[in-house]
Amino acid sequence: HRDVLTHFSDGVLWAGLGTQPDLPSRLARWANALGVDVSDRPTVEARAQAVRDAIGHRKLLLVIDDAWQSEATEHLRCGGPNCAHLLTSRDQRLALQFAGRSERVEELIPADALELLRRLAPKAVAVDEAQAAGLLAAVGYLPLAVELLGGYLAAGASARFADASRSALADLTDPARRLALATRRLGDGTGKRMSLEEVITLSIDGLREDMQLVSENWLSRLHPRTWFQKRITKDPIAVFYRLGAFASKPARFDRAAAQAVAECDADALALLIDLNLLEYDVKDESLALHQAIADVARMQAPIAATTRHWKHYLSRVDANKDDWQTIEKLYSQIQWILQRMSPDNKATIRFVNVLFTYLSRRGLWDDYLKWSTKALVTAKRKNDIIGQSSILYGFGFIYQQLGETKKALCYHNDALLLLKNRVLRNRHGEGMILNNIGLVYTDLGEYEKALSYYQDALLLRRRVGDRRGEGTTLNNIGVALNGLGESKKALSYYKDASSLFRQMGDRYGEASTLNNIGHIYGNTGDLENSLCYYRQAIPLHQEVGDIRGEARTLTNIGAVYFLLGEKDKALQILEQTLVLQIQVGDRFGEIAARGWLANLDQSEGNLAVAVDTWEKALSIAADVRSPYAGTIETLLTQLRASQ
Repeated sequence: HRDVLTHFSDGVLWAGLGTQPDLPSRLARWANALGVDVSDRPTVEARAQAVRDAIGHRKLLLVIDDAWQSEATEHLRCGGPNCAHLLTSRDQRLALQFAGRSERVEELIPADALELLRRLAPKAVAVDEAQAAGLLAAVGYLPLAVELLGGYLAAGASARFADASRSALADLTDPARRLALATRRLGDGTGKRMSLEEVITLSIDGLREDMQLVSENWLSRLHPRTWFQKRITKDPIAVFYRLGAFASKPARFDRAAAQAVAECDADALALLIDLNLLEYDVKDESLALHQAIADVARMQAPIAATTRHWKHYLSRVDANKDDWQTIEKLYSQIQWILQRMSPDNKATIRFVNVLFTYLSRRGLWDDYLKWSTKALVTAKRKNDIIGQSSILYGFGFIYQQLGETKKALCYHNDALLLLKNRVLRNRHGEGMILNNIGLVYTDLGEYEKALSYYQDALLLRRRVGDRRGEGTTLNNIGVALNGLGESKKALSYYKDASSLFRQMGDRYGEASTLNNIGHIYGNTGDLENSLCYYRQAIPLHQEVGDIRGEARTLTNIGAVYFLLGEKDKALQILEQTLVLQIQVGDRFGEIAARGWLANLDQSEGNLAVAVDTWEKALSIAADVRSPYAGTIETLLTQLRASQ
């Protein structure tokens, strides 16, 4: 770098060490560069002193690269008062011992990694840039790995022919092929080529030395049997391979998970962090495995560690299924688990069931459908009727939210049939399904039919003591009654439901009911009271991570501001809520948000924009068979006529 060379005007001395450094030859090269002959000085100490004397007051940068041993680094600390030493090492402890501080060298950013690969293998990147970018992500943008990928892709036929480039790119999707790529290490005087796996394994070999020191220490002080047990539990190499059960970056995990899965203590993790085999974020104390390092760990990851991994996360999700913020932190590891889990493992069903609340409130419909489809295969293989019915119920709920009411009804009815055909009926499950069938008919505007299902659901839920379910159904009965124009009766049901939710500390249910009470007051013209209830609901929605509920309540708040004549506030809120509605795929909610935005434009005289917005709302309403489709069509006809 120009600024570096300007400052160190007498130049740069560089020595690559490696695990078996040849110090005499490294010092001889430095001496030769300084114009000194040290051939008559056989010892390392004598050669180091000769270099030190030759440097004197010169301004030099001394780079001690790839250091593994503190003794070797000290011999190369030859600079005078006008020099600086730069040491690179994978061992954090060595760096701190040498310099008292250290800086982590980060991986390349994706754009720079792609540019480097393009320079090394232009043909391959041109043939399929997306796949090339995927390979870079798979190796975590590690510079050495990028260089190795480039060398492989630029060799032979793949450097010239498109089909050969595609074949080479496909080959490298296999982690084993990537880890086998080899190059000569900078500064290694042997000329030996080393694979990426071997380069990473150098750090693991370093762990063997630490383990040997631990074993000798314990052996000298403890009874042999005690020493053996202690050594096994502290074996850092075994700990490293057990960590291969975890998803790699960008996924992270906490210390509790690492210790449970790797069966280790904090000291073993600290050692892996020191050797940069495990990454540590000081801000939140989270851990991560670099992608290339994780590939090595997985090659010998024991099945028992993988089992401990999914069991640990299943228990944590089960204990926190209503705490979306906790699950959000665990979710990247859970996705990894579900992706790899065998179709014969019934834990897939359990994961889907305990994740239902989180996935539905966060609007992660695609994830739910993907994992549930896999879980349904498992449930059918295991002839798990309860499991099948719970998954079918979930499908029905999701498709209802997506506005696919026909599919929703089919799945709910299939689930109900499974439960009713059992010798021992699951009345708790029946109550849930009957309630959700009522929801579908409510969305379709068939309120009488909905009430019939709600009444049956309420009876079952009270019979089995499902108080949360009872509150939900009371709330839904209020919605159906309001649809039939019986607002006073509806308000009574809402208040009963709200009281029940409050007693149980059910913030999700309480927020939903407060929103509905606000709706009643809004319909009767009491806008201030309506706004008050909506505002009470928002923090409760946010507390439980209910994006869909929050968006619907925000739509209602925007509508109230519009009716109060505060159009700027209304526009700001409605634009915000439309983004949320689209994000979670709430198509019924999107119709409402677009409708109020169209009203705003119409009131401002922006008729063309209003028509366009109503047309989008009508298209969605037709898709989801909304009972409001006819009303929207009438409004559109009138609006077009007035243009």
